[in-house]
Amino acid sequence: MKGFELIQQLIRLSPTVRSRIRCGVALGVAGGLSTVIGLTCCAYAVGQLAVGLPLAAEFWYWLVGGALGLCGGFMARNLADLITHDASFHLEVVIRKRLAETLAHLPLGEVQGLGAGRLKKIMHDDVKGLHAAVADASPFVGVGVSQPLAALLMLLLVQWKFFIVVCLMMPVIMLCMYMMTRDFATQRERYSTASENINAAVIEFVQGMPVVRTFDGDRVAFRRFSARVEDFTHAVAQWLAASRRSSKANAVFIAPLPTLLLLGLFGVPMLHAGMISLTDLLLALMIGTLPVQAVMPLMFLSNLLNDAKASAHRICQILARPPLPETQFPQTPQRFDIRFEHVSFSYAVQGRGAALTDVSLTIPQGTVCALVGTSGSGKSTLARLIPRFYDVSQGAIRIGGIDLRDIASRTLLQQVAFVFQEPFLIKGSVADNIRLAKPEASDDDVERAARAANAHDFIVNVLEDGYQTQVGERGGRLSGGQRQRITIARAMLSQAPIVILDEATAYIDPENEAEIQAGLARLMRGRTVLIIAHRLSTITQADQIVVLESGRVVEQGRHHALLAKEGRYARIWRHYDATQQWGVNGGRQGEAR
Repeated sequence: MKGFELIQQLIRLSPTVRSRIRCGVALGVAGGLSTVIGLTCCAYAVGQLAVGLPLAAEFWYWLVGGALGLCGGFMARNLADLITHDASFHLEVVIRKRLAETLAHLPLGEVQGLGAGRLKKIMHDDVKGLHAAVADASPFVGVGVSQPLAALLMLLLVQWKFFIVVCLMMPVIMLCMYMMTRDFATQRERYSTASENINAAVIEFVQGMPVVRTFDGDRVAFRRFSARVEDFTHAVAQWLAASRRSSKANAVFIAPLPTLLLLGLFGVPMLHAGMISLTDLLLALMIGTLPVQAVMPLMFLSNLLNDAKASAHRICQILARPPLPETQFPQTPQRFDIRFEHVSFSYAVQGRGAALTDVSLTIPQGTVCALVGTSGSGKSTLARLIPRFYDVSQGAIRIGGIDLRDIASRTLLQQVAFVFQEPFLIKGSVADNIRLAKPEASDDDVERAARAANAHDFIVNVLEDGYQTQVGERGGRLSGGQRQRITIARAMLSQAPIVILDEATAYIDPENEAEIQAGLARLMRGRTVLIIAHRLSTITQADQIVVLESGRVVEQGRHHALLAKEGRYARIWRHYDATQQWGVNGGRQGEAR
């Protein structure tokens, strides 16, 4: 779909915006016509004044008409700007709401795959990038088209000779425009690529400062950064060099002065020869430059519209994504056992094989199941299929005997508490973050959940404002252990019968781990639990351990039974046990060197 069609598609999201844009264009047309009429009246008034005869009533009519025309044009243009800018802000709200609704109904895994940076750019920068297409383009299209056409028509009606003179400038203007825009797309692409590279180099240079300063004393990183700066400088220099001559030509020819000189060059001799009147010459000088003056703003507006088209394309790509399918006849599970029936799943990434293949697994209600396997074996994929981050490619997953696809997604998410390895907090208070699981929860409910998660003591004794302490962006004012205990309290408050743990203690220090493990033990009590295990010592008491390899279940059983089989799990356990005994001196603890 072409760029302008995409912009129109977004504008159609709001009938109010469409009507205001039409109104802005109409007012722009009225403003352009009114300005030409006002200048024409002023030319006739000045023409009569220059004759030197006693002023007749006709002079005052022309003068009043000129004043009304110019004032009317000014007011119409300003009113058009006001209406279209208001429409632009309204459209931004409508599009952002529609994007939020679309994202809310997409599979969670797909939203995560889009990335925070890309979504931020689309929802903020790209939506704002449509401003030129609505607020600026709409009234200017009316003014920029009607005013020069009206000026040419007026010249043709009043004095066709000046119409021909103004038209003589058009081939020169078209040539200047061609010279200025002939390499624009290539130069802009080169500039954009160099700009993206230098931005990436800045982020790499700043974020990687501790590493690069430790290992290479900034030498490699600085050379990489310098090379990107030189590439960017070269791209800018090429663009400037390519556009320098055309810019000088545009400054000379696409300006009022050359047209005025040309009109004077032809007009003054014709006036002396009696071929035209003084009023004709004044009229030509007043309105003859309007067609030329409209060219340069139209070129700048064209560039803004090209950016708006690119923004509209990215926005429409998100809006066009299909939502997570919802059943028309939703069911609510009464039991909370989980059963995987010949489940296969593949990510929609070209060249990537199946993440899961023919997985069959039953997790009885109230039991603990641990997933074990090397990186990329499918552990996280299997866990994320339960809350429908994605839908299975083949087979079925059932909770209480009901296919996940027959459960409303909101109901399903209320049944599952997911504690991620990397705790996530929103910018707000500690209580706000715990209450995310249950917005209507009372302060007493929040405190009980925090006590159960072993979080209450540090909240009231360490944090300056207790439960009202602001955690900062992504919880940056708290330690990792504190953040994790708050997320466990959040899961406690949800009272979800199914709990999925992505090894919540993987990167926590031993002191915090003891507190967190106690909180997790309370969280798991009486619930159906699935653990993605990294520290095998935390799952020795699990009701069943499932070993995954290349997306398939290769072993299944309890800890001691799997060790006795001397299979894949036993090998993983021996490797884990060896790493636990490894000391900082490069050998096993207690081993003499």
